[in-house]
Amino acid sequence: MGQKARGKRQEARGKTIYLASNFLLLTSCFLLLAIPLALAAEPPKTKTEVVKKEKQLESLKREIVEKKKSLEYNVRKENNILEELERLDKARFKKEEELTDIEDSIIKLKQKTSAVDIHIATLVRERERLAGFLNQRLVAMYKMKKGGVIQPLFSSNSVNDFGRRYKYINKIVEYDVDLLKDYKENQLLLEAEKERLKAFQEEAFSLKDEVEHKKGEIEEEKDKKQALLTAIKKKKNIQLATIREMEDASKELQSFLDKFRKDMAENTGGSHTFGFAAMRGNLPMPVAGKIVSLYGKVEHPKFRTVTFNNGIEIAANMGGEVRSVYKGRVAYSGWFRGYGKVMIVDHGDGYFTLFARLSKIIKDLDSIVEKGDIVALVGDTGSIKGPHLYFEVRQKGVPLDPLNWLAYTERKK
Repeated sequence: MGQKARGKRQEARGKTIYLASNFLLLTSCFLLLAIPLALAAEPPKTKTEVVKKEKQLESLKREIVEKKKSLEYNVRKENNILEELERLDKARFKKEEELTDIEDSIIKLKQKTSAVDIHIATLVRERERLAGFLNQRLVAMYKMKKGGVIQPLFSSNSVNDFGRRYKYINKIVEYDVDLLKDYKENQLLLEAEKERLKAFQEEAFSLKDEVEHKKGEIEEEKDKKQALLTAIKKKKNIQLATIREMEDASKELQSFLDKFRKDMAENTGGSHTFGFAAMRGNLPMPVAGKIVSLYGKVEHPKFRTVTFNNGIEIAANMGGEVRSVYKGRVAYSGWFRGYGKVMIVDHGDGYFTLFARLSKIIKDLDSIVEKGDIVALVGDTGSIKGPHLYFEVRQKGVPLDPLNWLAYTERKK
């Protein structure tokens, strides 16, 4: 049914573009013919006036082409609003993920830089220690040179004493050589670490520039979505088209969930019993916020169109914590047309809850979650109303009124 409806919409769109294009072409032909006739009917003009009229004619031609392009774009937009919303959301989230990766790289780079700083400080202390020893040895060597090294060596009273003194002097020389070697190695290591630090600092500057550039791209994507939402609010035909598309998206979601439930039952041989049914009327709110759209038939206040909500909408802050209302397993996470980022939690006995319009899904697929666990964050994906959470409760694919399951205090007043 969805493909047939989509086919009809495509055919209607093609006819609209065809008729509109023909209308514009006829209009342009009339105008292009009318101007020369008007010029011929008038008395002879100066060359300057003729050139001026020709420029006006060229300007009119360009305007007609632009209007034709604009019309075709608007017709396409009216028939693919949800697709366009999803495209913009995905483009923005891709850039936000890239930004997160860059910021993670900066954190790792800071850790490396910190480690190099510590190593440099250690090497500097070691160099100062070695330099102190070298200074002492230089003083000692100077004194030995002044007093003479050979004289004490050959003034020994016996061969054994001579050998002992020779061995002692040889040890001193070896110590001095090792000391100089250590100092030189320390200096080389210090220079290498300073070069590493310089490279890290240059990379950090580059990443900071990349962060600013990526933030600009994200803002650009947000502006594009805002422009589309503004157009939807201003134009009645686009609003009506959006309502029709949401009805189609709801049917597509229902078909998907029917197939999803069937596949889940076949693959798992039935869900484990967790006792979800006993929680009717006692489930906690999935997010802190106010319910702004109820389950069931909803009449549009402006256009009097009637649609059916399979769930509820809860107004909440962007990035607000979305929590599991009961223990279960993350059975699905992904994108769905008209609903943005979607997560489904299986609670057993054919019961599952659905969360949509998410900005981030925190729990991985097949993760076991407990009641109250943070599973996602509030977003505005696929939404024309701004940030909020769309929430459903279903049993064997059949939507249930979430308010009959939630301990929502405002409803009980």
